[in-house]
Amino acid sequence: MNLIEFVQCFERNSRDTSVEHKESDRKLGQKLWNLITENFRYHTFTSTDLLRIYQDLNYETIQLSVISIYLSRFYLKKQLNRSKNGK
Repeated sequence: MNLIEFVQCFERNSRDTSVEHKESDRKLGQKLWNLITENFRYHTFTSTDLLRIYQDLNYETIQLSVISIYLSRFYLKKQLNRSKNGK
């Protein structure tokens, strides 16, 4: 019986952490989207611009690659237009 209880407890904990991870992703995505709509509604911007504003306002560090992932998700959902300059 103890082994079955242990497995059930482990399964519950793994489900809880995956839900928390999804919620934190939604929160970060929402924060980034709010920053975009508030600061760059009619202007072009780069992922570095968004990173700088996010870190200034939230006092949190975040990797540039994470910002890029969210921007590509917004683009795939057709929430943003994308243009590439340079190389």
